[in-house]
Amino acid sequence: MSPATHAVRWQSSGRAVAGVLVVLIAAISTPARAQGESADSAQRQSDARARYEAGTQAYNVQDFAAALAEFRASYELFPTSRALFSIGLCQYELDEYLAAREALRRYLEEGGDAVPAERRAVVDERLASIAAKLATLAIEVNEAGAAVLVDGRQVGVSPLVAPVEVDPGDHIVEARMDGHQGEPGRVTVTPGGSAVVRLELASLPGVVRVDSGGVVADVSVDGEVLGATPVELALPAGDHEVLIAATGYRAETRAIALAPGAVGIVSVVLVPLPVAPEAPPVEEEEGLGVRYWWLWTTIGVLVAGGAVTAGVLLWPEDAASSDWSWRMR
Repeated sequence: MSPATHAVRWQSSGRAVAGVLVVLIAAISTPARAQGESADSAQRQSDARARYEAGTQAYNVQDFAAALAEFRASYELFPTSRALFSIGLCQYELDEYLAAREALRRYLEEGGDAVPAERRAVVDERLASIAAKLATLAIEVNEAGAAVLVDGRQVGVSPLVAPVEVDPGDHIVEARMDGHQGEPGRVTVTPGGSAVVRLELASLPGVVRVDSGGVVADVSVDGEVLGATPVELALPAGDHEVLIAATGYRAETRAIALAPGAVGIVSVVLVPLPVAPEAPPVEEEEGLGVRYWWLWTTIGVLVAGGAVTAGVLLWPEDAASSDWSWRMR
């Protein structure tokens, strides 16, 4: 809210509220020892009163951020419903309507019937104003069971049953789920306005690591060769069949179910295939010439002898003996 708007709003209600805060300071100043408190508690109460007074001074000059810090410190030192009332007023002036509503409601609950009518009227007026200023976000997520966050604060689990109330202005809306990822949504809403934010979550891939005990082997997943061992593969979440095969080894098949973002391990020891015995050498069949050499040798001798005999027998009988000797040379 702009300073000018703050000034107008402060002029209309600031004086009355400031008067209420002065009364509250007096209420906090009750001596602790009269209530049977310890010395340490009395000191804390005294410190709380000092911080409350500092918060009132800051509130009166419209330094609501400083006033809120002082009132919170006072509440931490010595919790009182009065401090809650003052915290709620500061948060209202800082346009932190959700936080202001929570603080003011707690003030009414803790104060009960002891809350003065004047202060109850202030609280009721602020709560009615807050109801008119709050905006709403209808947040839709494509996955059930996701944590839904607005500005880092979880507001529910998908699917949300109702729109989420937010302060006017800029907001970051996220959905978170194990094994999933998605982009946050950014939205701006006006006082009393509304918007719809749709968030998409996608499953993270799983990872499978495959090893074959030192033997380099091809790795196929769902029928497709994707690498050789050792290898790490990113796969969609779900069921897969992994085949590890290498030449000379018996192939191994493994089924694996990968959750989103999970890591699976497939480790096998490939067994060598049995080696077939070596076939004996084939002997060449002997031919007739080799197998019956003795027969052919005998025939050759007989043929040669026959030729000589025939030559003698066919030689002319009238040839002189001298001619015979000459022919034999």
